[in-house]
Amino acid sequence: SLSAVGQNDNLEQVSKQLQSVYPELRSSDVQNLNIDASHVSTPSGINYVYLNQTANGIRIKNSPINAAFDQENKLVNLSGNPIDNVFSRAESSEPSLSLKQAIESTIAKLGIQGSVSVEQIEGFKYSLVIDAGNYLHETKAELVYWFTAEEELKLV
Repeated sequence: SLSAVGQNDNLEQVSKQLQSVYPELRSSDVQNLNIDASHVSTPSGINYVYLNQTANGIRIKNSPINAAFDQENKLVNLSGNPIDNVFSRAESSEPSLSLKQAIESTIAKLGIQGSVSVEQIEGFKYSLVIDAGNYLHETKAELVYWFTAEEELKLV
């Protein structure tokens, strides 16, 4: 597990390499990469890091970037399909419907009668409970951007 300083060094290496490989990327496109997960391979000591781009502080769900670092923390492999001009493509960070409104509308269309409670965990992550008497569902949700076929970033 890397320290915060180690993670920042890794993110800086990834940002610089992405801009080198993809010249159309602006520094703002890769300045706030989000680490989704990481894993250190026991036999090799290679640290695999799985990242996403962000816009307006919100994760872009389908912009995966995979990086591998050797035991000296040197970037040895980088793959992915980064999105350029993320800020000009992104909708406002204010959704047109709240999470609660979206869920209430969906369960009403499904014919489910019940209550919905939503609690913010952190940032754009939420805990939600749907209680319909004989049906109780607890889960988590996250507001993310999705890169569409029309090359727009939409909140989902």
